[in-house]
Amino acid sequence: MLGSSGDQSFLQPANYGALRRGLFMRQLGPDASDEDTLGELFMCGVFSLLDRMMGQPLGEALSTLAVPERVRAALVDGVGPYQPLLELVRAIESESAPDIRAARDAAYIDPLDINRALLKTLSLAATLDRSRANKPEG
Repeated sequence: MLGSSGDQSFLQPANYGALRRGLFMRQLGPDASDEDTLGELFMCGVFSLLDRMMGQPLGEALSTLAVPERVRAALVDGVGPYQPLLELVRAIESESAPDIRAARDAAYIDPLDINRALLKTLSLAATLDRSRANKPEG
């Protein structure tokens, strides 16, 4: 989906934001997480901006996709195991210290682990940006 909308320049900021959210949520996942859980965390972050990309309510946009229940619960109902991590990502994006502290406490994540995840995410995103920039058009 992100690749197919890449030609529409007005969607690029949302695409990049969604990708970074997905990468960040995957990095925030517990170390003992299996690949399915990490994949769902990534999916939760990417799809969290689907309403902006599709121009329709999130529940409606997700209705046409086969999305795991834990992802749907976090995105549509604001509940479930992924919801605290999604709120943490949103709080960090808002740059509001009180919101970040509250979300961090709700997610039970150490600030050092958040910083490590953020640095890994930014590094991965930069690598992806460079590889896209070096990719020949066509």
